[in-house]
Amino acid sequence: MQNLKWFAKHTKRSLSASEMRAVEVNAEALGVSSREMMEMAGYAVAMHVRRLFRNAKNILVVCGNGNNGGDGFVAARMLENNYRVTVALIGSKEEIRKEPAAQEFKELATASPFVSIIENAEEVMDNLCSQNDVIIDAIFGTGFHNTLKPNAEIAIRKINESKKPVVSVDVPSGLDATTGNEKNAVKAKYTITFYKLKTGLLGSKKAGNIVVADIGIPLAAELFAGPGDLLKAAPKRSLESTKRDNGMVLIISGSSEFHGAPVLAATAAQSTLATLRVGAGYAVLYMPNIVKAIAQKISPNLIVRGFGNKNIGEGQFEDIKKEIEKADAVAMGMGIGRAPETLEMAKKIIMYAKTKGRKTVVDADAIYALNKTTKLGSNIILTPNDHEFEFLNGKATGKEIEERAKQAVDLAGKISANIVLKGHTSIITNGSIVKLNKTETAALATMGTGDVLSGIIAGYAATGASAFDSAVAGVYLHAHIGDSIAKIKGNHILASDIVEQIPYFIKQYDKQ
Repeated sequence: MQNLKWFAKHTKRSLSASEMRAVEVNAEALGVSSREMMEMAGYAVAMHVRRLFRNAKNILVVCGNGNNGGDGFVAARMLENNYRVTVALIGSKEEIRKEPAAQEFKELATASPFVSIIENAEEVMDNLCSQNDVIIDAIFGTGFHNTLKPNAEIAIRKINESKKPVVSVDVPSGLDATTGNEKNAVKAKYTITFYKLKTGLLGSKKAGNIVVADIGIPLAAELFAGPGDLLKAAPKRSLESTKRDNGMVLIISGSSEFHGAPVLAATAAQSTLATLRVGAGYAVLYMPNIVKAIAQKISPNLIVRGFGNKNIGEGQFEDIKKEIEKADAVAMGMGIGRAPETLEMAKKIIMYAKTKGRKTVVDADAIYALNKTTKLGSNIILTPNDHEFEFLNGKATGKEIEERAKQAVDLAGKISANIVLKGHTSIITNGSIVKLNKTETAALATMGTGDVLSGIIAGYAATGASAFDSAVAGVYLHAHIGDSIAKIKGNHILASDIVEQIPYFIKQYDKQ
């Protein structure tokens, strides 16, 4: 990486709860264990308490039953040499979540003869607060979402009533790390937050003085796409949901390009199947009638409808407008050709999808319907290769990662859209934030794989993820599958191989 400072400037200054969780998962994938992060977090809290409260004698650490409580247990153990430490556990030890690191640090703190642990401490919180000089609040962290159980509500109220100085761990307990809702939150004198500010802390009246502490998470965990980005973009599917509830994608693709029509039909079909594999409940493929029958034969899972005869430029715009209105996401451009009437139709479709607020993936030939003066909006995702990007940008595409990233950021800012500049290291940007994804193989450099990527991104977009998050998750999933298949098949991968492997890679991120 040539200029880490430039890339750091193009990451977020503050993170929501889901963004922070994604960074933590990515950090684990990079070799920083949850145990290491928890120990570093507890150490950071202990270090700041020692600095801020040199004259204190008695410290009360109030722990919840999740990872925030684990941070508290670490802090308690690290403070035992300097203070008389009491741990007030909200609930019982048996209620502690089966998070291995939190369990381990709870047991270590329990084993110490210098740390007193009181279970169901909410019942005696008045006395505990009055007997201690400083309170460390480790009840809830970034995973909290606005619902307090009665015992936690009692504990927070008693902490606030005590008027003792409070140091909150990551965020004041009861504060929503994403929205900033802090109606029933702990009122802290200091908040020691980790890695970066949380969006919910911005403007908080209860966080007190905020310190951002390093807990060993590398910038790469945020800058590079990873499994945490799949977790963040994963759709939530209700048991009572129908196919329509789970997102509908409209895919517009194909043309009669000489003998390539079957190939174009196949790649369009694979794109649609990729959308379904990601989790969209309903996908409809619109393509010229001349190749429609070929696509229909590829899979019984496809819904294929005609649009135009030889190319989509011959279709009726009024017909496709109705379908755009029904869809949650649109993907178009794969194999449509560059006939003037086709590009005119493509531009109409893209701009209409924009006016209707539909998240839209613009790929391949459809990119030639646009230029760098066309304002598109945050719901549009362009997925150019180097040649397509050069057409849009009006100049040669850079070779070095930093040069390419700067070009992508500049163009995305001009057209107000998301760009996925595909390559060995793909660059995803919305004109402000940059994410990178590096592949380990050249196996994906084969026909149809880019169409599958468009289908994956559209699938995530239809199931609720933002356009940018859909692009990041789609690029990572696509490349990660390609790298894994290449270990078995080398450079002999078909687009269909990727489609078939999607569920095996993302099922662990399913949400109910």
